[in-house]
Amino acid sequence: MKNQKTDQADFNRLLHLRALALTFAMILPSFGYTRLTDLDVPSSVIFIFFTAYAIVQYKWMNIKMVAVEIISVSVCSLALMEILYAKTLEERFYKSFYFLILVTISAFQVRRVLNKHRGGLRGISDVG
Repeated sequence: MKNQKTDQADFNRLLHLRALALTFAMILPSFGYTRLTDLDVPSSVIFIFFTAYAIVQYKWMNIKMVAVEIISVSVCSLALMEILYAKTLEERFYKSFYFLILVTISAFQVRRVLNKHRGGLRGISDVG
C-alpha cells in the first residue's frame, strides 16, 4: 500500500499535467502564440487518462454513486422536458405525476447508494 507522501507526489503530478494542458489551451493562445495549440487535445487526453486512473486506483471517488446520480438526473431531466412539451393540460398532469414518481424513486436510489457507501466506511474505521 502506498504511503501519504507517494499519494501527494501523484497528486502533484496530476496538478502539473493540468497546468500544462491549461497553458496549451488558454494562456498561450490569448497572447497570440498559437504554434503549440496542436498539443492542446493530446495533453487534455493524457490528463483525463491519468485522472481516471487515480480515481480508480486510489478510490478518490465513489464511481457507483456518481453513475447513479448521473443516470437519475438524466432520466428526471427527460421527464421534465416531456412536461414542458406536453400539448394538453391532461397530458401535462399525467406527465407531472410520472415526473414526481421518478424524482422520488431517484432520491431513494441515491440515498440507498450513499448509505451503503457510508456504512462501508464506518465498517472499515471500526476495525482499527
